[in-house]
Amino acid sequence: FSLCFLLRTKIKNAKRRGRKISQILPLKPGTKVAVIGDFAKTPRYQGAGSSLVNPAKQPEAILDVIGSTDLDVVAYEQGYIRNRKPNQKLTKAAVELAKKADIVLFFGGLDEISESEGLDRTHMSMPAAQETLLNELTTVNKNIIVVLSAGSAIEMPWYPYVKGIVHGYLGGQAGASAMLNILTGKVNPSGKLNETYPIYYEDTPAYAYYPSKERSSEYRESLYVGYRYYTTVGKSTRFPFGYGLSYTTFEYKDLKIDTEGVTFTIKNTGNVSGTEIAQLYVGKSSETVFRPVRELKGFVRVELQPGEEKEVRSGFDDKTFRFYDTRTDSWEIESGTYQIMIGPYFTTKWIGGYQKVQMSGRSFQVVDTIRIANNKLVQVIKMGDVYLVIAVAKDNVTMLAKLTEEEMGLTEAEICNGKTPGQNGEKGQMTFQETLEKLKEHFPKKQD
Repeated sequence: FSLCFLLRTKIKNAKRRGRKISQILPLKPGTKVAVIGDFAKTPRYQGAGSSLVNPAKQPEAILDVIGSTDLDVVAYEQGYIRNRKPNQKLTKAAVELAKKADIVLFFGGLDEISESEGLDRTHMSMPAAQETLLNELTTVNKNIIVVLSAGSAIEMPWYPYVKGIVHGYLGGQAGASAMLNILTGKVNPSGKLNETYPIYYEDTPAYAYYPSKERSSEYRESLYVGYRYYTTVGKSTRFPFGYGLSYTTFEYKDLKIDTEGVTFTIKNTGNVSGTEIAQLYVGKSSETVFRPVRELKGFVRVELQPGEEKEVRSGFDDKTFRFYDTRTDSWEIESGTYQIMIGPYFTTKWIGGYQKVQMSGRSFQVVDTIRIANNKLVQVIKMGDVYLVIAVAKDNVTMLAKLTEEEMGLTEAEICNGKTPGQNGEKGQMTFQETLEKLKEHFPKKQD
């Protein structure tokens, strides 16, 4: 079960004081823990509306199974009530319990009403009762581990004051046992975030336009959704897309790039077995194509024993270098040099290199070139079994029609007289003097 391990810090500043460095996770047998949070008793395991399911058995709760571990559980306190304002009585009881434990396990996240298909979120905060409680707990116990259950990203203003964060998303029937296996080290976490966690809601690309104050909501992000936006504009994030820690460490080395893909080596440099998710990103600087700085194009899951290393292969496919060209209404590939990046997540140190690509999607040929009024050109281009009719004037290129073989049965005179289906052309003289090189001046990214 791959939960996402986000944060693990040292219990004390041991290195500076000459003591042995100790990590807060995984929890050692006999650790005195306080269990705080309503989610520990009543788990958040599903959504609402169409995402409601009827489980085969009642989903586990942390309180049901934590007794089977070697942890010394001091006690449990609810701490907050779902969908309610902060409760002073519950908060006080939770704070008093936190004082008695070595480590506090805080179970929280987004409750059922916080994210639903029937409404839009107006902020990215956890419920106020939970944040208020967390703030109080961190004043009396510095060793707080936050166990999250949520289906979407949240702000974490309490991030600097806690020692560990484990994200379980919505765990399902056996989610509690899976989470305890992670917390106690029986299972080494290997999950990765499938979305970016911004520092503030205002950092998101849609903040200024959504929810809309007008009648219509405008999607202005274009291609720059999620990590494509944050990397392109250089915006700092709380946790980047693809992020996730492990109880071991991995080394990337020996990257080799060829026309079919990349080969590299991953080594487990830690003391426990683990699973790594290596991610392949591709980027290209371009003056003519509208594209993000880098895009995820592949990933590989690798299981490694301590000290073991494996050579890994991640292949290129027909989607690795392509982009959607709105001028030809088709997927194209821009020739040039692409940056290839391999790593555990996209903001970390990479092993990387470059690959030259000398192709441009589907092969094409110029069938006819028609010179019309004002020295404009209309060219008919055959791309596979489709014919494109385009108008070329200086640096402006406009697609007039996309035709089938049958529609191209028109005579040259009919094309000259504007009988291209759905178009009103201009009369002109048919010539065949324009060459493919002339076309390439207008389409510098295209190659034969």
